[in-house]
Amino acid sequence: MDTFIKAIFLEQCGKNGTYRDTDTQGFQTEGGVCLPGGPEVMLSVVNMKGVCHRFPLTMLRWPFPKMQAGTLQVYICDYTYYLSLYLGNGHAELIHVPLLSHWLPAHLLGKAL
Repeated sequence: MDTFIKAIFLEQCGKNGTYRDTDTQGFQTEGGVCLPGGPEVMLSVVNMKGVCHRFPLTMLRWPFPKMQAGTLQVYICDYTYYLSLYLGNGHAELIHVPLLSHWLPAHLLGKAL
């Protein structure tokens, strides 16, 4: 659940980016990357743009506009997604979901997912 977004966003790729800060438990990645020696970018085998075109929901967006780097949500999402893509040989998806609200009730979110 993402408190900053107002739509459902789909990520196409994960980046072996720089992780300068520690996580909530004080862990810091080796060399500031998710996976030392790993590819710079990992693409999902799922065509997220195609998924968006198949579902006529106005709250579905692609590509995901990146949040401010350094926030805890970015760190956790980027790190987990990249590692999932790497370990799953591209078989992973990252879907950013907003909080339920009057404009996004549970039944509509369920339909979108």
